[in-house]
Amino acid sequence: ATSGDYRQAQVYEGVRYAHLLDPRTGSPITHSGTAVSVLADDAVTADGWATALMILGPDAGRKLAEQRGLSASFVRREPPD
Repeated sequence: ATSGDYRQAQVYEGVRYAHLLDPRTGSPITHSGTAVSVLADDAVTADGWATALMILGPDAGRKLAEQRGLSASFVRREPPD
């Protein structure tokens, strides 16, 4: 499963607004990640993890995926700072 903001984001006055909301802040995600794909035994698990990792972002998401032994691929819009 893949989760991302590459299709459902809006740019308003130069600011990109994703459709994915971070439940910790209630605001759209703002990191440089654009998509996360996860392989799992079933689609529900893959979809849940892909969305969660996308919300966490490429750095924290990759760390969690490694800790959990998940097969995940991360795509960024731009190189990290």
